[in-house]
Amino acid sequence: MTFEIEVVPTEELVRKSHRLSGGDRLYRVLLELFFHALIPFLFVGGIGLILGFVLSPTWRYVAAAIIGCGIALGLWSAWIEQAMYRRKVKTSLETLRRMSCPGTRYEFTEEGVRKETELGFSFSKWLAFRKLSQVEEFWLLYRDEDRYFVFPSQVLSAEVLKFIMRKCKENGVPLQTEWSDD
Repeated sequence: MTFEIEVVPTEELVRKSHRLSGGDRLYRVLLELFFHALIPFLFVGGIGLILGFVLSPTWRYVAAAIIGCGIALGLWSAWIEQAMYRRKVKTSLETLRRMSCPGTRYEFTEEGVRKETELGFSFSKWLAFRKLSQVEEFWLLYRDEDRYFVFPSQVLSAEVLKFIMRKCKENGVPLQTEWSDD
């Protein structure tokens, strides 16, 4: 059994796919790191505030500076994450603009998935995939944490989606929905 679909990427699709796949995960990691890093700043800053009321008002300024450094660290982390996201989107859009026909043709067979553009093609067996994820109006089929195929839900017929889900289940590829952490 073989199914074929064509995905014509738009700028919106590129932006959303990068945001939904890697951007959110990276953002959560950076946010978690920020709060873990902020704890010592708040602890030391809190001690400084207490000392400021007990010993000398100078400690209040030290405490404010320490807490300010912690907040600056968080803002810097968010800026880095956004810069990485913008770079990834820019690179993808530049690649699409160089192509005369930016469409991507996918062929789903019993053996695996073939992806073809005018730049080349790839074939991955079903065993190569690590996760099938549904996020908003997209399906993401991951080969690893950073490489994935993006399928807008409107291009996948019920028959094609059933086939993909069946092949993933047969090959031990977990399904992750929008709110699960499987």
